[in-house]
Amino acid sequence: MGGGAIVSELPLDTQPAPENFPARNRLISGLSLGVLVIEAGKGSGALITARVAVEEHQREVFAVPGRLDSAASQGSNALLKAGAAALVTDPADVIEQLQAPARHLHAGTHAARYGGPDQPPAEATPAPALGLTPRQASIASALTHEMTVDELCIASGVGPAELRADLTMLEVMKRVVRVGSRVAPARAGNHPG
Repeated sequence: MGGGAIVSELPLDTQPAPENFPARNRLISGLSLGVLVIEAGKGSGALITARVAVEEHQREVFAVPGRLDSAASQGSNALLKAGAAALVTDPADVIEQLQAPARHLHAGTHAARYGGPDQPPAEATPAPALGLTPRQASIASALTHEMTVDELCIASGVGPAELRADLTMLEVMKRVVRVGSRVAPARAGNHPG
């Protein structure tokens, strides 16, 4: 068959232990174009992988909705409810979102997908002040008033999957607030700085 790889930050003879799972999840996220959460309880390691995918690796995050009365679906449903993951009901949903990243990866221009055609890749651009990535800063400046996610996609020029991920981070940083199904800039007293 083809080949493969064993990737670990630990010696190969290390026995599986729960305290090592978060580091393993970070490696899984870093090696992936996207993370699909099929089922996750509230404290699931899959949620760690999803968080790392967004925060550290700027990867796409997807979730399959689960039964509302199932404890095993509470985490994945919470990701969907918060807008932190794209809804997946068919494999085509994932393929559609990952086509552009896969093409960039194949062409060796993976970093370019984070910048516009006239912009250098995000990794080559220093992050603006106050701890925001360039894309987050662009979203924050486009959010001049309460908007739907669709309106903000148009105003910022950021795709829906990337926008959801960055909105989650902006909300964690208290830069934006959710108002029902809309988002708004946080009041000046609500965020650091």
